Amino acid sequence: MQFPSDFDATAKMTVKGLLDRSPARRLGCGVVGLQDIMRSPFFEHINFDKVETRSYKPPFVPTDLFEFDSLSEDLKKEGKRVVSDRTRAALEPTSDPEFPDF
Repeated sequence: MQFPSDFDATAKMTVKGLLDRSPARRLGCGVVGLQDIMRSPFFEHINFDKVETRSYKPPFVPTDLFEFDSLSEDLKKEGKRVVSDRTRAALEPTSDPEFPDF
């Protein structure tokens, strides 16, 4: 796997770990699973309790889901639907108990 020369070493290690082809070595697939990812030096500044309680203020909130998607703009100009009803339904919050309010 190649990275740009200025790619952060910690980020590189984390990406390589997450994308390891071997499940036995892949970051997050070990005995403690998610804890391995959370303990990665790349995430050391993240307070995961704040993530879980949604206490972090996002640095950017798009006003339009497709604001930066030029293809969507072309479709809008042609009067075509940008998001299908099926996709829109999939984007709605889930009732899955594993992911409340997700």
